[in-house]
Order: sequence, then structure tokens, then C-alpha cells
Amino acid sequence: SAAGCAHLGGAFETGSFGVVRDPGRAQQLLARAAGGYREACERGETRACVAYGTMLLDGSGVERDAHRAVELFRLACERRDLEGCCALALMYLYFESIPRDTQRAAYLLQNACDGGEEYGCFLLGRQLEIGEGVARDAARAALLYQRACDGGEMVSCSSLGEMYEE
Repeated sequence: SAAGCAHLGGAFETGSFGVVRDPGRAQQLLARAAGGYREACERGETRACVAYGTMLLDGSGVERDAHRAVELFRLACERRDLEGCCALALMYLYFESIPRDTQRAAYLLQNACDGGEEYGCFLLGRQLEIGEGVARDAARAALLYQRACDGGEMVSCSSLGEMYEE
């Protein structure tokens, strides 16, 4: 299980969940996970594409490759994986080695949010709150934060609380 190797590798990396920190063992497990995710992605499993892209972005068990990660997120998003769309949007918003495109990010996040991806609602709410790539709209941002919060996206609850404080 690629996911199992990734979780166990993360535990060895940080020394959490009752295991002793062991960076060497962590890298072995993460490399195995990356290989499993890569193979699953090549077979068309979009969640695996997102997981492998994330590993490439972080350099977890593989050599860092942000451009390949973007390709994988784009592929997953094109296959209607909403988590992949959010990951791609984040790359357009914050990753330095690809051209910044806040409007494209807003479009991707709107689609993800419309599809039920609460994290997409939160991220779009943030863009609306600060006017990043879209017209500033605090009322709509608050609605999206509320929707994401109701869906369990806790960081959105915090953002909503901060808006109410102001």
C-alpha cells in the first residue's frame, strides 16, 4: 500500500505515533510510497497523481520536481479530482517557480468549491477576502468560509472568526 508506506514513512520521519525517529527508514518507506503512487497514477488513479505530486513538491522520498508536480496536479484536475484542482490553484497562487496566475486559481477553486471540496471554498474565500485575482467581496468570502467551516474545514472557521472580530 503506497498510502501505508507514506504514513509509516512520515511517522519515522517525525518520530510520531509511537515509533523512534529514523530518517533513513523514513526515506526508504517514502521512496517505496512514491513508486507506488507513480505506478497507480500511470494506471489512471487520480488520487495517486495528487499524492505523488505532493511528494515531488516536498521532496519526500524522491527528488524535488515542482514542474512535474504541477503536471500531475493539472492531470488530476482535468480528470475532475477536486483535490488536484486545489493543489494546482495553490501552485498558481504561491509557488515561485511557475508563473503566478491568481485568476486561473480563482477559477479552479470555484469549480472545486462548486463540486463540494470544502478546502476549495476556504481558499476561494481567502482570495475574495483580500481581493487576490478577484474583486474583493467580504460578504461572499464570509459565506464561503461558513460553508467550508460547516463542512469541517477548521482553518476556515478561524478565518470566519477573524472576519467577525474585525
